[in-house]
Amino acid sequence: MGWLHDMSRYIRPARMRIILLSFILSPLIAAAQSTPPPSHVRDAAPSIIAFTNATLHTDARTVIKKATLLIRDGEVVAAGDKVSVPASAVVRDLNGLHIWPALIEPYSDLGLPSSTPEERKAENKAARHWNAALRADASAHELYKADAEKASKLREQGFALAIAHRMDGIARGTSAAIALNDEPPVKSVVQPDAAAHFSFRKGSSQDNYPSSLMGSIALLRQAMHDARWYASLPQKKETDAVLNALSIQMAGRMVCEASDRNDVLRWSKLLREFQVTGIVKSGGDEYARLAEIKAAGMPLIVPLARPEAFDVEDPYDALEVSYARLKHWELAMRNAYLLDSAGVAFALTTHGRKELKDVWKDLRKLAASGLDSAKAIEKLTLEPARLFGMEDRYGALRPGMRASFIITSQHLLHEKNTIHETWVEGKRFVIDDSDKLRLAGNYNLNLPESIWLLEVSGEPGKHEASVRRPDEADSLKVKARMELTGTVVSLSFAPKGKADEIIRLNGSIHGGGGVWDGQGQRPGGAWFAWSAVRKAEGAKATPNKEQHDRVAPLAKTDSITAKTQSFGAITYPLVGYGWKEAPKAETIVIRNATVWTNTSKGILRNADVLIHEGKVKAVGEKLDALALFLGKNKPSCDRSGRHGQAPHLRHRR
Repeated sequence: MGWLHDMSRYIRPARMRIILLSFILSPLIAAAQSTPPPSHVRDAAPSIIAFTNATLHTDARTVIKKATLLIRDGEVVAAGDKVSVPASAVVRDLNGLHIWPALIEPYSDLGLPSSTPEERKAENKAARHWNAALRADASAHELYKADAEKASKLREQGFALAIAHRMDGIARGTSAAIALNDEPPVKSVVQPDAAAHFSFRKGSSQDNYPSSLMGSIALLRQAMHDARWYASLPQKKETDAVLNALSIQMAGRMVCEASDRNDVLRWSKLLREFQVTGIVKSGGDEYARLAEIKAAGMPLIVPLARPEAFDVEDPYDALEVSYARLKHWELAMRNAYLLDSAGVAFALTTHGRKELKDVWKDLRKLAASGLDSAKAIEKLTLEPARLFGMEDRYGALRPGMRASFIITSQHLLHEKNTIHETWVEGKRFVIDDSDKLRLAGNYNLNLPESIWLLEVSGEPGKHEASVRRPDEADSLKVKARMELTGTVVSLSFAPKGKADEIIRLNGSIHGGGGVWDGQGQRPGGAWFAWSAVRKAEGAKATPNKEQHDRVAPLAKTDSITAKTQSFGAITYPLVGYGWKEAPKAETIVIRNATVWTNTSKGILRNADVLIHEGKVKAVGEKLDALALFLGKNKPSCDRSGRHGQAPHLRHRR
């Protein structure tokens, strides 16, 4: 520090104190900085953007034509048909394209894969629960690692937000709401600790226990009792990170994973025991026990997946497919409609799908299976936001909400809809550029000696062309080689039967694709002028029709909802020869039976069994039903000499 002493002779004392203070504070400031400094030139994109002349869907039910959406710094400033656009805003005229709230994935493992054996071995167990299947102290926002590939696939389908957690263990820790904006985790995690997550599967735990569903439930019940006890201690004599985290999570939002309809009811019973509420990620077969699912009163996260069809061509293979599996294949897409009709709140998830590319096809299938089209969209936008308490920021497009939306060519459920852009927190991701030239149609190709017919098919980037003389049959048309770079087009072809007489054309495209012109060259090298004009009667998207297709709302008579599917009956149980209505539990007295109690009482002979509301109410000799049900004369049945075990009991009046 000798150099400072020398400098003090030349610098005034007040300024010297400032210099010394800056040297002292600079390490502290650097340590407090969590976001790394940028390694590139700062993006100079405008902070205010106005999307005008849009068909704006502020939510799944509200549509405003010729509307304006104004965003600034990743937030919606205004949305409607009477929005004043600031002079400093960059204006994009959408010419009728649709704007929708972006989709939300409520159940994901984005950036949070299961632990590897090496990570498990390195895990510190000194101050945590003895069972490795309980990992309640895990936090997704601390473990998250960006997965650009998976995020890109979600954005391609219109998703901008995912609720992600590590799907490993029985108590899995908390999830985080992650914006799919390809930013560092400190900027993409928009809500840490969104919910606590649980399952009945122990995951990558190497412990022998639990090894069954019963064991998993017993372990979790004991842990929840222990967590309540741990939280009640005035002074902690021991430290357990898992129990500490679990005690906090039981007072907040809980999401439980169920593999099927019976697991949903198991979760309902378990949570009710501890007087807590939860959300259940279901298995998609709730239709088979709809009344009980409704009575449970828990919101669901339902998989959006269509079961694969079974190969039953071979009669022996067909014998291996049970009736229940065939019924699930038939009714899986009906499940959402039945849940909605029963008044069960739920969101949809793509978790469990092999591919995301058919998400919209399957969503249209839900609409064809009875689910209202607006509700189908709500289940992927507003409903997930509600379940996780984020409806003030996501799921709709209103002032103050995040600028996460998608731009499409048609209604979201239209068969020919195209997602052009997904905006995440105000950041643009181009999926299918809406400014691409769509050239499919029929053209008059004007050459010096005659007018040929040019036919263009396919989508942008995959256009194909063919030509023929007007007096030739369609079978005589020849394929033309077509290359497109921006608005510059090259065509080359040879007349039928004259492979050596190749005609080459080069030119520009004008008028949104309606007019082409340029210079051509004959086989001998002579140059000539040429042009092509799209024929109105053969055009697949004239400006007026394109505008109509973009603006027209989805009608009830549209192909999306008109093709309503028919479904077979749901039987109880869901097996062959089941009842069309669920049998009602009755009160029955079985008399003079040999009862195998499987208890310390052993085998009782000439005993009675009283069954009420589906449960054994009493077992003994000469039971008096009148004494057990005062004032009610209950019928009985004699089973003298027979053995009474639970599988043989029958309900009847």
